[in-house]
Amino acid sequence: MNANPETLLREAHRELEHARRSGDSLLTARALVNYANALAQAGQFINGRDALDAAARLYHEAGQPQDEALASYFAASMSRFAGDLPGASERAHYVLTLTDDTSAARVGAFLEIGDVALDNEDYQTTIEALLEGQRLAKAFEFPAAQQAAIAGKLAQAYGKLEQFDDALGQLKQSAALLQAAGEPLGAAHALVDRANLLEALDRTPEATWVLGEAEALAQTVNGAGVLCQAEMLRAAQSLKQRDMRAALAHARQGEAFAVQAGDAINFTGAAILISELHDRLDERVQAYGSLASGWVTLESFLGAEVAKATFEPRLIALRSKWGEPEFMRARQAYEAERRRARGLS
Repeated sequence: MNANPETLLREAHRELEHARRSGDSLLTARALVNYANALAQAGQFINGRDALDAAARLYHEAGQPQDEALASYFAASMSRFAGDLPGASERAHYVLTLTDDTSAARVGAFLEIGDVALDNEDYQTTIEALLEGQRLAKAFEFPAAQQAAIAGKLAQAYGKLEQFDDALGQLKQSAALLQAAGEPLGAAHALVDRANLLEALDRTPEATWVLGEAEALAQTVNGAGVLCQAEMLRAAQSLKQRDMRAALAHARQGEAFAVQAGDAINFTGAAILISELHDRLDERVQAYGSLASGWVTLESFLGAEVAKATFEPRLIALRSKWGEPEFMRARQAYEAERRRARGLS
């Protein structure tokens, strides 16, 4: 059984005190790195970052640039985890001055710079750093899942800069890497993202083809979350074709998959879309019912306050649009249906 974080922290601290008493600077540096890891597991990222900075200084004094680079890279990551983005960027750039392309720490530094830039919405810097990280990760034969994550972030940055062909290419690469790594669910997620982007670019035949691939993969692992997203995209495609009945069918299936996956965000989107479609079809009982039942379900996911804030304004909007008498007729008819369904008079 793994020790809990508090136990690990106490043990790492004892090891660090022992190393300090020994007077051996390299032993102390290694102990500081272990102590930083224990601090991170306890959620103490600032303290962990400071321990790594101290280790990096000791490695620097000992003339150990590769160990200094690794400690500085880990300190950069901890800075980002702690919300100190400038500190993370400064340390990662310092790592680049210590390393060349033969160092794994250099890969991490480029990825860290890319992550910080992405958080700062500096998408050009994100792309430049992550392309370098991607190149080196491939050379170092990083696990496929890690390389896929890099491709996914690059796709996000390219999309923000409206460089859509590059974004599509990165999403295709991400899906292929994940599928080769035996992660069909992750691959299906990347394919759905690619299908959504293709649809947004009005490349519907390609989007439909990619969507089919995503659904086939998701079905092999009961990936309800992916299947929900796929159904919602199919609903959007049906709306483009002005086929509201087909859109309703897909939205209802998406809603069911969202409940199965425990996906509150996509469930909410589906419930609202179903209500809007019924309203457009002048089916007011169903339009009201989708919001009312959605309120209850979202409450079970996220609590009463979030559910009320999400659905109450939309019900108020329907009341304003229809008028009080029509709204009350729809509400009463829905509640009567609910009572009948429960076998009540």
